[in-house]
Amino acid sequence: MTISTSAQKQRPKRRTFVSVFSVLFGSLLFVALLFVVTFGIVVWFPESAMSAVLRRIFPFPVAIVDGEPLSFRELVRNRESLRRFYQSQSDDLAKKGFRVDFDTPEGKNRLLIREKDILGKLIEDRILLSLASERHIAFSEGEVKVRFNPLLTKREEVVIVLNRNSKGSMDGIFRIFESRVVRPSLFRDAMNQWFEKERDSSKAKETIEEAARKLKTGESLERVAREFSDGDSAKNGGDLGWVQTSALVPELVAALEKQKRDEIGPVIESRLGFHIASVLGRKNESGSELIRVRQVFVRKPAFPEWLAKEKEKRNVWILSRRYTWDPQQGGVVFREESFRDFEKRSLEKSEGDPSLIF
Repeated sequence: MTISTSAQKQRPKRRTFVSVFSVLFGSLLFVALLFVVTFGIVVWFPESAMSAVLRRIFPFPVAIVDGEPLSFRELVRNRESLRRFYQSQSDDLAKKGFRVDFDTPEGKNRLLIREKDILGKLIEDRILLSLASERHIAFSEGEVKVRFNPLLTKREEVVIVLNRNSKGSMDGIFRIFESRVVRPSLFRDAMNQWFEKERDSSKAKETIEEAARKLKTGESLERVAREFSDGDSAKNGGDLGWVQTSALVPELVAALEKQKRDEIGPVIESRLGFHIASVLGRKNESGSELIRVRQVFVRKPAFPEWLAKEKEKRNVWILSRRYTWDPQQGGVVFREESFRDFEKRSLEKSEGDPSLIF
């Protein structure tokens, strides 16, 4: 039996192809396995030395927000900046009767509460950026500088806020401040302005007009306030008690100045909503002008409420054993009930612990 020369030449090529494929597949499998192992270390042992090294080398995601990753590295940097800030202020805080201690077991858990809050803020910033992008809202470097430059006149204060003990250069510190504080605040303000312009207040207007019709039929302001008002004052029949005029929205103050006592005024529109108000009394106390007002108040849709609803619609995945995303709350919560209980107890007795207050 004889084998053709062409067949003899083709067989080595096939073996070579199989060998290359095997090496390539084996390499990819090894890389995938290595990634799973290293990522597992970062997720399950976040405080270990090995985890810290891996985070510096690889940008492992702690969360994915609308398909965009948010790295463990960014979360830890923000947390450590916060820790160093409180440590740098410990002497001044102690003089005021405050204590900050992140080294005890309980202190480490309190730091995790702040880490959870930081993660929630980072996710919210990403969502705001996504919302702005969908509405074609963007900022040039020049616009960022316009917001940032006034802060340069307070360089010492800004450095303290970031981290007085930072090892980075001054320029590096200000670049961090620009990315962590200035840019997010620009997008938040821009989305707030967009919301103020686009929000639909028709339902609130219909409600206040219905309240005005009832008043015209002779129903008391107190009863109408109980039926239609938003807010805590509704249960008091709209009675706000004695307040300084500075505590009221300017539009309401301007209208009340023209009203006589016990006179029920017209519908007033403010940035917060719609008002029908009556002055129950005026007095001067310790040099301050006080006014007692009863009102029907119907709130316009508010930006925080709108943002909370938008958060419910977003795809947020948290890749951490400690935290999870709660769409109903629109925020990050602890996975374990024991930590949720610890957080609740800590916040209830947070007096004297500025790390949970500020």
